[in-house]
Amino acid sequence: MAAGCKLADLNSAGQSAKSNVPAGYEKVWGDEFDGASLDARNWTLRRDMGPTADLSLAGAERPDVLSVTDGQLRLNAIRNGGEPPYTTCLSVTTCDKMHFQYGYLEMRAKVPYGQGAWPSFWMKAMPGKISPPRFKDYMVEVDIFEVFSNPDTAVPNLHKWYGGKKHTQSGCPRRYTFTDAANLRGEYHTYGFEWTPQEMSMYVDGEKYCTYDLSADFDRGGSMQGFHDPLYIIFNNHIFTGHSPWKPKGSEVDERSVFPMQYWIDWIRLYQKPGVGKLYTEEHPAR
Repeated sequence: MAAGCKLADLNSAGQSAKSNVPAGYEKVWGDEFDGASLDARNWTLRRDMGPTADLSLAGAERPDVLSVTDGQLRLNAIRNGGEPPYTTCLSVTTCDKMHFQYGYLEMRAKVPYGQGAWPSFWMKAMPGKISPPRFKDYMVEVDIFEVFSNPDTAVPNLHKWYGGKKHTQSGCPRRYTFTDAANLRGEYHTYGFEWTPQEMSMYVDGEKYCTYDLSADFDRGGSMQGFHDPLYIIFNNHIFTGHSPWKPKGSEVDERSVFPMQYWIDWIRLYQKPGVGKLYTEEHPAR
């Protein structure tokens, strides 16, 4: 199967779900998920989000929860017949496999929106085997989007994690809300993230809807330097349950929740402008 031609360029709503790369970028990394399992050169499984008394985490030993099938990475959150009542996948990450600084990152995916759903496409700057030391004052988290149990809305955020669990964050004045969500859980859309030395921007289907100015310190803590540290990618298909340590009001799974919650990723691709930013892999770690 040719890269980028695995599925139709139109989703079930007839909307374009093809790549929307801004001018001047060249592809430097990616995964089309054409194999029979996760490519160990690109991905590792971690507990970036934890289990609870009513939610277990599984990896490749549970293909009904995590698999690479028909040219897609398939992450499913399921309702079990016994205890615990729910199972979802471990975090799928590029930690110690690929970190990057600056570029345009884009994936094509079917995302589970709806009651109890908490899928996410996010990144962290953490010390690792392949990346240079990070900024020491705080650790960065960039949420390209999270669903937060919404039926139709993708929500971006930036976070600073200081020592002692001190935490600040900056939401975007504009979230992305789909105008027609009747079949959203079954549709593929493209979700993009553009990162330059000046700003971070989020896209859906080629529309830039949110931009963060990296010269504006959102918590007045003295610096935005951490937002220039290399980042690694994380996928989660988490859910809000009765034992979730944090959940927005009214977000918990209930009789309205549709299972399995399917987060299926067709491809992910990273593009960079020549001479701008860095790419760190196991083959080419920081020196």
